[in-house]
Amino acid sequence: MTEDNVTKFAHKKRLEIGCGTKHGKPYRSGYVRAMDDVIEFQDDSRASGLNESQKMMLWHMRDSYVDLRERYGFTTSMYFLLESLIELDGRHYERYGKFNEKERVQIIRAFTNWALEQEETK
Repeated sequence: MTEDNVTKFAHKKRLEIGCGTKHGKPYRSGYVRAMDDVIEFQDDSRASGLNESQKMMLWHMRDSYVDLRERYGFTTSMYFLLESLIELDGRHYERYGKFNEKERVQIIRAFTNWALEQEETK
């Protein structure tokens, strides 16, 4: 998928799912929030200079991190996520292994900067 296609896909999925109400209050489903994150991430300055595959890897990492962060603290969530990149049976091992060393460093740098910013806003 090209970057434009990723954004179009995210917009389409967001419109298909839409928003709803819960206990009489409007809410966005987790999937809609994830699609909003994809759209936002396309313009994210941390992702500039990365290729499309790297950006998609970052999106997957962010999604996993958000799930982990709901259950664990910052350090534990980071540990589990990074472990999933390097363990043979890790969730992201195969995808991450396709990048060369320089691309991997760029991915980790962009991700850790994003994760630290999330902590600062809490």
